[in-house]
Amino acid sequence: MSFWIDIKYAARLLLKKPLFALTSILIVAVGLGLTVYTYSMLNSLVFKPMTLNGDVPIYAIEAEYDHNHLSRRPADPFDLNRVKRDIDVVDDIGFYQDGTALFQDIEGKSGTVKFNASYVSWNVFEFSSTPPMLGRGFRESDQQKGAEPVVMLSYDIWRDYFDANEQVVNSLLTVEGEKMRVVGVMPQGYAFPMVAQAWLLLPPEFLAPVERGNQSVFGFMKLKSGVEFSEFERELDRVNPLIIQDIPEEFIWRLSDNGSYLRALDYKEASITQYYSIFIAMFIVVFLILILACINIGNLLLARVNERIKEVAIRVALGIPRTR
Repeated sequence: MSFWIDIKYAARLLLKKPLFALTSILIVAVGLGLTVYTYSMLNSLVFKPMTLNGDVPIYAIEAEYDHNHLSRRPADPFDLNRVKRDIDVVDDIGFYQDGTALFQDIEGKSGTVKFNASYVSWNVFEFSSTPPMLGRGFRESDQQKGAEPVVMLSYDIWRDYFDANEQVVNSLLTVEGEKMRVVGVMPQGYAFPMVAQAWLLLPPEFLAPVERGNQSVFGFMKLKSGVEFSEFERELDRVNPLIIQDIPEEFIWRLSDNGSYLRALDYKEASITQYYSIFIAMFIVVFLILILACINIGNLLLARVNERIKEVAIRVALGIPRTR
């Protein structure tokens, strides 16, 4: 019963000074709101593993992070293919490079426009289990030597640059000075593996190189059903020294400063590695704002108690316990 009496008493005090109550509520709301929003954003961007159209996590496999230049480093496709061949728990691996591509429209009437492009292996859309909105995706035959050059468009390019014209599929565009056939349009919001507006195929020699070279790619992979990532990490720790041992002197630049080479991690984490410290710093700052809000509320309540010191003394004299 005393609990409800105290609740009613607190409510009367709040209603007695609504400006004080409103100020206190706003301070707490701002502190809590910023903290919850920031945690939700970090939970989506950092803490949760990335999955596409399913519960199977996607991992990145690439060279060790370059701490000197604060950037990710690609690996030789020859070595990534070896990982797929020598580690049984790997289900599938794909490759990509980030870049740009110069486009002209169907009739060639407008000027050249540069778009963000991903140069990918043919299995990129099968890997993400995302079918195109129009047309078809890449096929293995598209990446064979002598095949007709093809290109996939994003929804935004199709809508904004080609006026949502469905006839763009199967038409010829001039891309990077070469005639390419548009085979499909991806759904709105699709941007895998990175922020891509168009997808072009890597040269055929990237898929199964017979020797090392200067070409470099980033890799994305899935593990077989029921396999834990820790199991793959153990296998990679076993294979990595063997790969390093076989690297010729002219390609020693692929190794990091401490002599390591390949690494694997959650794809989302790899994508934001260079920004990870910024996200964590932002969360710490917002958490400090929450603490500051609590301190401000504590000061306001302390000032309020000092105003009511005589009232509190009377209540204690009447027998109210100190705990209440």
